[in-house]
Amino acid sequence: LRRLDEEQLPALEREASESGQPLGLRQLEDLRNARDDLQRRLHDLRLSRQVALQALPSIRLVQDNSKDLVAKIDSTLANTLPLWRQQLALVIAIFRTDQAARAGQMDRELVRSFASQLQSAGAEVQRQIERGVYDITPVKQANRALVDSLEEGLEIVGESEDARTQALAQLEGGLAPAATGSI
Repeated sequence: LRRLDEEQLPALEREASESGQPLGLRQLEDLRNARDDLQRRLHDLRLSRQVALQALPSIRLVQDNSKDLVAKIDSTLANTLPLWRQQLALVIAIFRTDQAARAGQMDRELVRSFASQLQSAGAEVQRQIERGVYDITPVKQANRALVDSLEEGLEIVGESEDARTQALAQLEGGLAPAATGSI
């Protein structure tokens, strides 16, 4: 900018005023416009630098807060996790003791209930052995569903054929609007 103001612009002004050529005047005007653009860019850069410098304390504050938060999390992990481990170990020990006590009681109950379960299981096995491979009721239901599905498919085919017939009639009749429904 200084070189333009002190050297290039004065030299071009002298040259343009001495020659009086329109081309020289045009070049002088272009250089002045380029100088003004450069000055605006320089001003914008100075403003951007000032904004960036003002943002630095804010960035530092956020960094410090983040650092403090990380330190707090580290402290929590260092102090809380061992306590959780200890509490979990106690809970597991209590649970195992309770399970052992219940296991003894369950053994006694299992011996008592084994005979009745054996009797009912034997009866159920005998019922299943005497029963046929398939019950007739599910076979009938499956057959009915199959027949219904086939009938529904035939009905849809019939409706589609009717719709195509109506569409063909309309096409042959010069695309007159149908009185009932659409294609």
